[in-house]
Amino acid sequence: MKINNKNTIRYLLTIHIFMVTGIVFTLAVSKFFFPFIFDKMQFLGYLLIICCLIKIFRLQYIEYENSGEVICLKRYSIFNVQRQKNQIELPIYKINNLYVKKSFRYNYLIIKLLRDDHKYMKIHFPISNVKKSDLQKIQQSFKNLQDA
Repeated sequence: MKINNKNTIRYLLTIHIFMVTGIVFTLAVSKFFFPFIFDKMQFLGYLLIICCLIKIFRLQYIEYENSGEVICLKRYSIFNVQRQKNQIELPIYKINNLYVKKSFRYNYLIIKLLRDDHKYMKIHFPISNVKKSDLQKIQQSFKNLQDA
């Protein structure tokens, strides 16, 4: 089973690009036609542009693949899809537990696995901007493999 968030990331990228162009257009119009309003709102406009640009650069594609023997997690930058930022490949027999932890801003896939020295280790893999239904599919597929 293969799950990714490419459609969600493309949608968020277009929304943020339209927001940046809208803010820049609003600032340009207010600079030429309403200079007294521009003086009051220019710092807020610049702050919104910076926030949108930071969000654009933080967007990442996530790819989850479960072949039945190995779980593979990959994370790509949106500007360079060929170069992987993080990649985790784990055999299923070493994984003790797999669940999703939701924090204020990010979702993390927590993988608890048994190392060779018989100690447990947790891996926190950020999986933001993945649909809720896909998160449930990931958890359900792991539970099905554990039960089998």
